[in-house]
Amino acid sequence: MQAKNFLIGCLCISILASGCKGLEPYVINAPENLDEEIAKYKAEKEAENVLPDDAVAIEVSPSVVGAEDNTSGWWTAWSQYFTIPSAKKLTVNFINYSGEGNWNNWVLATTTPAERGAAGYAEYFVLRADNYGWGDGNYDGARISLDIDGSAPGDDSWWAVFREKMNGATATAVIDHASEGTAYVSVVATALDGSVITETYNHPVSFSDDINVFFVADAAHIKIENAFLSPSDYPVLPDSDPVSITVTGAPLSIPYGEAEPDYWGNAVATVTFEDGSSLAVPKEELNITEPDLSVPGTKTVVVTYSYSKKGVLVKKPAAGYYTFELVADLESLDIVSAPVANTYYYYENQALAFRPYGMALEARYAGGVTIPVAFDDEKLTISPIEIKEGEQTVTFTYKPGSEAISTSTTVNTVKGGFALGVPTLDSAWWTYFAPNLTVPAGQSASYEMDVYSVAAENWQAPVAILRKADNTEYAVVRIDNYGWGDGYATATLTSDWNWELFKPMLTNAHVKITATNHGDGTADVRYDVLWANGETHFQQYSGITVTDAADVTLSVTVDNCYAVFIPGDYDVPGDDPEDPTRIVNLEASAQTYLIGGAKYISMSKENVQVYAIHADESKSFLSAGYSVSDSFTAVRDGVVGTYQSAYTVSYTPLGGTAIVADGTLVVSQSSQAGQTTRVGADDYSSGWWSETEGYLTISKDWTVAAGESQSVSLTLGSDGVGNWHSPSVVLRKADGTEYLVVRMDHFGWGTAYDACTKESNWNWDVFASRLNGSKIGITVTVGKNNTASIRYHVIDGAGETHFQYYDNIAVDGADVMFAVATEGAYMDFD
Repeated sequence: MQAKNFLIGCLCISILASGCKGLEPYVINAPENLDEEIAKYKAEKEAENVLPDDAVAIEVSPSVVGAEDNTSGWWTAWSQYFTIPSAKKLTVNFINYSGEGNWNNWVLATTTPAERGAAGYAEYFVLRADNYGWGDGNYDGARISLDIDGSAPGDDSWWAVFREKMNGATATAVIDHASEGTAYVSVVATALDGSVITETYNHPVSFSDDINVFFVADAAHIKIENAFLSPSDYPVLPDSDPVSITVTGAPLSIPYGEAEPDYWGNAVATVTFEDGSSLAVPKEELNITEPDLSVPGTKTVVVTYSYSKKGVLVKKPAAGYYTFELVADLESLDIVSAPVANTYYYYENQALAFRPYGMALEARYAGGVTIPVAFDDEKLTISPIEIKEGEQTVTFTYKPGSEAISTSTTVNTVKGGFALGVPTLDSAWWTYFAPNLTVPAGQSASYEMDVYSVAAENWQAPVAILRKADNTEYAVVRIDNYGWGDGYATATLTSDWNWELFKPMLTNAHVKITATNHGDGTADVRYDVLWANGETHFQQYSGITVTDAADVTLSVTVDNCYAVFIPGDYDVPGDDPEDPTRIVNLEASAQTYLIGGAKYISMSKENVQVYAIHADESKSFLSAGYSVSDSFTAVRDGVVGTYQSAYTVSYTPLGGTAIVADGTLVVSQSSQAGQTTRVGADDYSSGWWSETEGYLTISKDWTVAAGESQSVSLTLGSDGVGNWHSPSVVLRKADGTEYLVVRMDHFGWGTAYDACTKESNWNWDVFASRLNGSKIGITVTVGKNNTASIRYHVIDGAGETHFQYYDNIAVDGADVMFAVATEGAYMDFD
């Protein structure tokens, strides 16, 4: 306004001067577009008070915060509340008038949307002009930045300049409430001399609720010129629903019987959202399901959260849980009811699992409180049943906390009449048969047994065979409502299985198989089964056609299971010394080939061919049921030939005693060429499966046929940095498809790795340090049953002998080859 009046005054002087008598006219050299310049100046000044197009002005009252003589004490004078919704930005223009201290300048408070002192009021942070502040648990003063024209705070002289420049400075405060839940603060003050003082800070706030901002006077005052809201400078983030809750820090146990038990304690619930972000949520915002606190034991607390990341109620809440122990003094473990069956049948040294069906346990606590104890409770342990005939004690120990309590019962163990299959449950199909049990016309005959099964498939159980005495079959009928044969075609099938539980219940079951010969050309076969969970079921095959009612027998075979037959009125196999088919001896042999100059051989049972020698001197091939001595590891000096008594094999015929025989090992030179060049770099720099300075880190491939072994041996040079800086065997098909990769240090990978058997005797404390200079033999064997083995024989750098075995590897026996790779090492093959 002063400039505008000055220009108008000049015009008046010009007019008056030109009208004075006796004087020369006084002419001002004003521009011809003076009116345009005045209009332009006016527009510029008015533009200073024009808000952005997307802004909403806020009426300011009071405009002066604090006494103008700077006498207002701390927390006695405040501005109005400026409310900032999410995704909005507040701008406040003001003039700052300083007091004497650094802190006697503008002060900004950011809070929840409630009045000071009212319910729900809380401060996110308070920020002072002098690089200082305080706030809630998210406050971090390190996030404050202050400078004067780029110069950061320093000694007393810097602060003296700060105090001088802040007095009378024109400031713009911007508080941006970003929708992702952060308040970004920037206060830029321009001093009277043009210096710029800038302070910034950011702080977590609610992403959905409004926040309040107000100024506080502290022996200083400010004059607010205007204030307005505009859109946030930060993008609006999409909302996200909760998907899970994790609770940490909850008590692991609390005493039973407290009036107000605190099972939350200092727990923290963290909610994870669909976008991968997470947020710690106060207990008050959760729905918590009250656990049953009437009895001691393990308790589960379920928590749910029903809001999106922006606080919107969702249709599908997120859920989580945690557990704790409600602990009381344990007085006793009581048997409420005895088991239904307490007789167990064994034949060989198979494991006997306790059958709890019909039995109930309960724990009794101080004060008379009792709770049932489930047999699958991880806090309950059951002692093993001894494999010997007579009465055995089974002990139950329950330990829900630091103390344990026990009780016991007795069971009877009885040696069975005979057994089918092998206790390891890998009985091959159509290999083991019960003697034919005659079923006269108009009568029934039964076999009864305890069954232990792999329980992976429905058919891994005893299978009934209805046939003539000369083994001509009428029908083969399985336990799982399936069969085959001419007589089976006319049968009617009925059963009452719970198929959802069928497979897991196959093991530890009691099975009775009954054949009924009606004498009219038809017969029935029935399975009566008692599952380990106490349920009883049946499988019936009615109306099986039999062409000769005078010639009907019942036999049983097994598939991947072991059946112990209850003693009964039948001929026990092996009892007749005149039986010409009786097995009287075994014949076993194994074949291996040395590749190149291989010296060390480490064999496995996959390569052993076993034949049964019968009383009539005939021979039959044994595909399963035999065992090979653990000492079947032959170490040779690269000498071909036939080695007698290299190992032993044993086999127990049905109803008979174990037969043990020596086996031979035939060592021959392989027709396959050895690895003549070094594998790996001289300086141990070779990477895995790579080529380093011309050195490959994997050997050539060698083929292994079904029923034979191939051996290589080598000397290892290793830097000893890691256990894996040693040989690894790659077992694969001819097209490169891998079965597995197995290292010398009891580790590997591949589709066949998890199911194979691993065994070693390493001293891991010195394993890596003794790799250099090791003499290593590797033998790969492929059996005729589509399994393979990889065995390492190692004389380490200190001269100690060790082994690493990988057995029972599933392969296609007609397509197996191997190579040897290394890393951080080199290999010189013999």
